[in-house]
Amino acid sequence: MRTLRLIRRAAWAAVAVLGFVVVGAATGWLVTGGPLGSREARLPAIGGPFSLTDYWGRAVTERDFLDEPTAVFFGFIFCPDVCPTMLARMGEHVDALGVDADRINWLLISVDHEPDTPPRMAEYMALFDQRIVGLSRTERQVARAAQSFQVQ
Repeated sequence: MRTLRLIRRAAWAAVAVLGFVVVGAATGWLVTGGPLGSREARLPAIGGPFSLTDYWGRAVTERDFLDEPTAVFFGFIFCPDVCPTMLARMGEHVDALGVDADRINWLLISVDHEPDTPPRMAEYMALFDQRIVGLSRTERQVARAAQSFQVQ
C-alpha cells in the first residue's frame, strides 16, 4: 500500500511534465518526420519493457506500441482534478492533430490497480477521446512501467 502511495505522488508530480514531453515529442516526430533528437534536441531516454492489460481485458506490452510514437499519461480514474483535466488536454491534442493523431498511441496507465479494473476503465475512458487507451495491471507491473518511463 505504501508503494501505491509513492507511485501516486510520483504520478501527480510527473503527470503534466511527462504528458506534455511525450505529446510534444510525438508532435515533433510528425512535424519533422523523425525523432526530434535526429535534428536538434535530445530527449531523455524514457520507456521500456512493460506488461499490462488494456481496458478490453487484453494483455499488452511495449511491443504492441512500437510502430508509432506514444503519448503516455500516468494517473487513475478516481482522480478528482488533474487526471480528467490532463485526459481532456490529450483529447485536445488529438483533435488538433486531426488525421495525424492516428499515427500516435495515446495511453493512460493507471497507478491505482485495484479499483481501476478493465470494465471501470472502459467506462471512464469513454468520457474522453476513444483513441486514448487505458492500461493497468498489478501494483508490481504498474510500478515496473512507471520505472521504465522514469516516473519516480
